[in-house]
Amino acid sequence: MRPILTRGPAATTGAAAILLLACSALSTMSLDAASPPTQTAAIHDAIRANDLAAVKRLVDANAALANLPDKDRNTPLHLAAALNSMPIAEYLLAKGAVVGARNAAGDTPLHSAAAAGALGTIDLLLKREAAIDAGNWQGASPLHVAIVSAKDDAARLLIDRGANLRWQDAAGRSPLHHAAFNNRMAIAEILLAKGVEVDARMQQQVTPLGLLTVATNHVNMARLLIAKGADVNARNALGATLLEMAAGRGSRALIDLLLDNGAGFDTARAKALPLLRAAAAVGSIRLFNLVVEKAGSDLFGNASDDGATMDAAIRGGSVEIVKVLLSRRIAIDTAVDVNGLTALHRAVNAGATGFVELLVSQGIDINRRTNDGRTAYNIAEARANKEAMSLLLKLGASREPQKFPTLTGPYLGQSPPGSEPKPFAPGIVFGHHSALAVSPDGQEMYWGSTSAIMMTRLQNGRWTTPAPAPFSGTSTVEFYDDVPFVSPDNKRLVFTSLRPVGAGAGGKENIWFVERTAGGWSTPKPVSPEVNGMLLHWQISVSRSGTLYFKGRSEAGNGIYFSRLVNGEYTKPVYAGPAINGEGDGICPYVAPDESYLIFSRPSANRREALLFISFKAQDGQWGAPVALDRRLRGPMAIVSPDGKYLFLGGITWAEAAFIEALRPKHLPEPKS
Repeated sequence: MRPILTRGPAATTGAAAILLLACSALSTMSLDAASPPTQTAAIHDAIRANDLAAVKRLVDANAALANLPDKDRNTPLHLAAALNSMPIAEYLLAKGAVVGARNAAGDTPLHSAAAAGALGTIDLLLKREAAIDAGNWQGASPLHVAIVSAKDDAARLLIDRGANLRWQDAAGRSPLHHAAFNNRMAIAEILLAKGVEVDARMQQQVTPLGLLTVATNHVNMARLLIAKGADVNARNALGATLLEMAAGRGSRALIDLLLDNGAGFDTARAKALPLLRAAAAVGSIRLFNLVVEKAGSDLFGNASDDGATMDAAIRGGSVEIVKVLLSRRIAIDTAVDVNGLTALHRAVNAGATGFVELLVSQGIDINRRTNDGRTAYNIAEARANKEAMSLLLKLGASREPQKFPTLTGPYLGQSPPGSEPKPFAPGIVFGHHSALAVSPDGQEMYWGSTSAIMMTRLQNGRWTTPAPAPFSGTSTVEFYDDVPFVSPDNKRLVFTSLRPVGAGAGGKENIWFVERTAGGWSTPKPVSPEVNGMLLHWQISVSRSGTLYFKGRSEAGNGIYFSRLVNGEYTKPVYAGPAINGEGDGICPYVAPDESYLIFSRPSANRREALLFISFKAQDGQWGAPVALDRRLRGPMAIVSPDGKYLFLGGITWAEAAFIEALRPKHLPEPKS
């Protein structure tokens, strides 16, 4: 478990925290053995009902109940704090309730009170010496929690009582980062007035203004930060500028604000062309013209690049930008791409209704269907774009619904690949941030797509139309469910998500799982705090024994870790070591079901691409020296199909996987079935 509590001056020491948790665990064990089930449920029910008399009756009869955790490890004091029930909280404290007890998310009762905006209880707990800067397993202090929970009065109280205004959570976010991201203007003004660094850096060297720019459209907050001296030309660890972030996010208002305040950009073609295309995609004629002015005509002249820029301009809906491109004799591409999409499909999908008539006039078939059987009208209908629907009908579009093709047989009936990777089911499986996960029986497929996890299953001999997985269908882009992986026993599916764990808000990658039941997948649950307490990123995988492999960061190092599944809980993660992680940059692990080999990626020497490697486990249990894979197999992620025949890569492409056995050292045993 990460000693987060040692990061702030007012926090409990690491040793004391460990002792506290150990005592809490021992207390739980004895309570579970000694307390009748009816009492166990009754104490928590009494607090939720705010029934002080019932609480007194139960605790007077059994003093141990004052610290009895529920299934989420919330103690009675956690529950009282969350409900701002001061009389119950005072009584519990008088009966020995532990003021610094931790629940499953690492929250103390003070975190619970902060999340609820329970001012009276916050005051009470602080008077009883609650650690004001205690970090939960995400490293979030009560002040962080109050800010992300939009409890401004609670945040003010914690600030007034001496909370550390520079405390950083596990992702390096300060209170100002959280205030900027969550648009808490009043709190940001207080923090800045008290002298916090306006350009404090979190993970990846992102400032509060940078975090706001890459993830939100909070223009007034951005204006405040800039007025207080925020650097509009700050770059993140990858060298990206704020203008690039704002354009990538699609915020014209932030682009204009940054330009008004002198934000610049790189004029070399390699950097300027993506910015030009992003400006076109967001419809910012101002930024588009400025990039052309500063970077020059080198941005044009390559047919492929010009076509991509025109396509971005159409999706961005700017007639002015399209006119500029047409004036440079860059034509509108009316061809059908590998996914079966035309410029008309892409324009309607982006809401660029103003180009519909122009595109139809260019000869694009208005009723052309994509590979998954959708017309432009179907896309407009799915997006409830009545203006586009009406215009398309006026121009002769059909109202017929989507006609998903009949797909049968293994792997959607696709022709098997060779050693050269090729797109898997283009236009059927859309994915840009994960590889394809196939269930061990070959009956289901899962992949990440923008914000939700998509799936298709073989039903009555035919593959179903891809749709959000039932446990992910209600996700928002803030949750960003991603990189699904089905366990070799077909009983669990693990994935990453930004959805919140405990009293904190979302925004940090954590690992979640669902379990297969008679009625389908269960409700998602986070894996143990031992794992989610770390900084995590991207693809995860699970062996047949249940061991979880993932990329994390802790005091042991940065890179790939594994955690054993013991009695249904994941244990303390173990660093995979230098053979796998090199200088601390192993990422996106795929582990064979029998853990005989590991496929993962590392950045190239210039860090411009991710290279795939494979390492085989020796007979002594140690990982062997990694072997670089064919560079045609592009990283950063790969998953081997359950039958061992194919390698699925991010994107989503696939290739044959025969190379694995060809690379396996001859002295090692064959893989276990």
